[in-house]
This record gives sequence, C-alpha cells and structure tokens, in this order.
Amino acid sequence: CFLHCGDCRYDRSEIRLTKAVRLPPSHVLDTVYLDTTYCNPRYCFMPQRQAISAVCDRVRAALKEEERQNSSVSSLASFFGGGAGRGRSGGKTLFVFGTYTIGKERVFLSVARSCFPPGEKIYVSSRKLRILRCYDDLSLEDLARFTTDRKEARIHVTEMGKLDPKSLRATLEAAGLVRCVAFRPTGWAGRITEKSHGDVRVVGVPYSEHSSFAELRDLVQDARSLSAGRPCKFVPTVGGSGIRDHLQTLLARAPPGTP
Repeated sequence: CFLHCGDCRYDRSEIRLTKAVRLPPSHVLDTVYLDTTYCNPRYCFMPQRQAISAVCDRVRAALKEEERQNSSVSSLASFFGGGAGRGRSGGKTLFVFGTYTIGKERVFLSVARSCFPPGEKIYVSSRKLRILRCYDDLSLEDLARFTTDRKEARIHVTEMGKLDPKSLRATLEAAGLVRCVAFRPTGWAGRITEKSHGDVRVVGVPYSEHSSFAELRDLVQDARSLSAGRPCKFVPTVGGSGIRDHLQTLLARAPPGTP
C-alpha cells in the first residue's frame, strides 16, 4: 500500500498514523509520498496550537491597550468639556490576517472564537467566501461570522502579498478604524517577529500547514511501524536539488520501530 500525505502537519497529540491507518490483512505500508516542504533540520518551529495561542495573546493585549487608550481619551474629553482629547488615539483596532487560497483558517477563526463576543464579523472577499462555504468542518455559527462588507468587521482576511505597510494603511482607512495589527502566519518566519510602522503593526508568526522537521521525523517513524519490518520507501513531493540529501538525514534520524 502507499500513502500520499499532501500538505501535512503531523502532530502526534492530534493524530497518530498507527491508529488512523487501518490496513487490510496481509497488507503493509511500503511507500509514502511525503510533504517535504520543511525537510531540513533548521526548520524547527512551534506546534500549530502554540502559534495560535501566541496570536490570541497578542490580540487580547491589543484589545486591552485599545480599551486603555479609549478610556484616556474619554477622560480628557470629559475634562475639557467634550471637545479636546478626541482624535486618532481613540477608536477601534483593525486585525488583519494573511492567508492563501486555502489554509490559515484556524488562525483567524480561533481569534474570533476566543477573543471576541459571539457573532463578531470577519471580512473576506467574495471569492474567499465561496471557498469557505465548501468546507465541511465549519459550523453554522462560524459561517454566519463572514461578511463581504469591509466596514462591518474589525477582523479582516487578506492575501499574504497585501501585508505591506502601504496596503495595510489603505485597508485601515477603508475600514474606518484607527490602528492596525496584522498577522503573517508562515513557517518561514521561524520565530515570532514584530515590526511597527506608525499606526500599523505587522507580526510574523511561525504557523504552517506543513510539518516541521521534527514532525516529519515522527511521521516517518510511525509509517515505518506500519511496514511490518519491511523497507518503506519515502518519496519527496516538495523541494529542490538538495532535497534528497535532507531526506536521507531525516530517515537516519527516524529509526524503525513503534514509538
């Protein structure tokens, strides 16, 4: 039998190949087509749930700072008779999340569910909305959050290529809000980074739909345990000329046997 992993994020706390795959009697796993996007020992980033938790923590911190600033502006306005103190330092924060055609949905949905009240709207393009409606793991409550009206939401979903300060400032002005915190979720980030550009802040988060090198090692080891002691072939599906060498390094670090 063969297994094609596709875009695979292998987390043993959520799935175990040895339990998820049920082979017919007399069959063994002999070939695995492996997602080798990050098949390099230098790619060692945090699990998805940890990356999502880090994003949620930053959103909550931004909301608390927003509340503090708005309270200060309100106090100044009251002190000066309602005129002074009103300006761009008060108001709401726009939260922007970069995505691809498919992927990264867990990030902005987790933020909406855990950091905002029920019914908080999420702006997506008409094209993205059509794609999201094809998902079979979104609840009716999740689907009801989506809107194609920019001004109806303070959570916006956009393309990865539109997370530059100029594009984000245009998005901020179109939404009618006063400050922006944008998140770029990608395994290429390696670690959490943060850059401020006036009223726009961009946070890079090591979140990926692809397995890190350590997770690939776990997957290879679990796959080998399904081969009944016979050699199991691993075929890379992503990578350049050096991927074969990195794959050999991976296989050497994932000894056969039930983990």
